[in-house]
Amino acid sequence: MANKSGQTFELPKRSSMIAELISTQEVRDDATREKVMDIPLSEIDPFPNHPFLVKQDDAMHSMAANG
Repeated sequence: MANKSGQTFELPKRSSMIAELISTQEVRDDATREKVMDIPLSEIDPFPNHPFLVKQDDAMHSMAANG
């Protein structure tokens, strides 16, 4: 796009770039913070060699049923 002095400039093409230009510092800082997320259990994989193991045995099922 050209202005009266003949200079050209490009507008940001992505909406996220525009949002970044008009957002507040608080919003930008919040975007970089760690957050708690809800994810489906099917997305969780076992952690190999983890030092603590929950055994799905009769004692666990009994405790879950009575707890």
